[in-house]
Amino acid sequence: MKRALLSLLVAAGCTQRTAEPLPALPSPQVGRATVSGQVVDANHLPLADVQVVVAESDDTFTTLADGRYTLSVPSSSSVTLRALKPAYANTTLTPLLLDPGQSLEGYDILMVPGPSIGAFNAIAGPSEDRGVLAVNLVSLQGRCSPANATVHLEPVPASVPVYVASGKSQPDRTLAAMQEGSSPNAWVVGVAEGTGYRLVLDKAGCTQLPYPVAFRQATWQPGFRVQPKGLTQVTLFTE
Repeated sequence: MKRALLSLLVAAGCTQRTAEPLPALPSPQVGRATVSGQVVDANHLPLADVQVVVAESDDTFTTLADGRYTLSVPSSSSVTLRALKPAYANTTLTPLLLDPGQSLEGYDILMVPGPSIGAFNAIAGPSEDRGVLAVNLVSLQGRCSPANATVHLEPVPASVPVYVASGKSQPDRTLAAMQEGSSPNAWVVGVAEGTGYRLVLDKAGCTQLPYPVAFRQATWQPGFRVQPKGLTQVTLFTE
């Protein structure tokens, strides 16, 4: 009898006990950063109705008449911007990495009409399905100007570097090296689709900096991509 009564008391105590709530788990927070700039054509005029897309996420911005864009992008991971507009070649930029809360301004995007890519590639050979690089040189400490610098792409000997006259943007086959005041400083045409390329700067007294390179609130990453009939915007850094 005592055992039965004890069992009933234990059971009653169990039924009256209230389960403690589980502690709330913190929601994972994804860091964000901001990138902004202007989309322009080869004459440096703004382009409207351009979709600027983050390749690694769904973030998209469509430019208005002033060609400007502002994007909230994932931070602490590689971010690749692409610009898309009908009748223009798709443009891909050098990958970036931004810290949480950082804001990169003035990250401008160059676009050219689709037929221009075929015309540029014709300089290198008959294949119009290859990609083109637009190359800009940045000297972090102002020790190296673009004047008289040359570039070559490794390991693609079939590609051809073409330089740009001062104040111009179009390739000029009569020039043997970069000119001061050109934009971009050079084009590299006839580049097969893919990654793993290395763009090499040649100029006495100039030291090319390997990626990654910290510059203007962001870190420029290695691994630019070349797309068929597309334009890839590449920034080279020196001291």
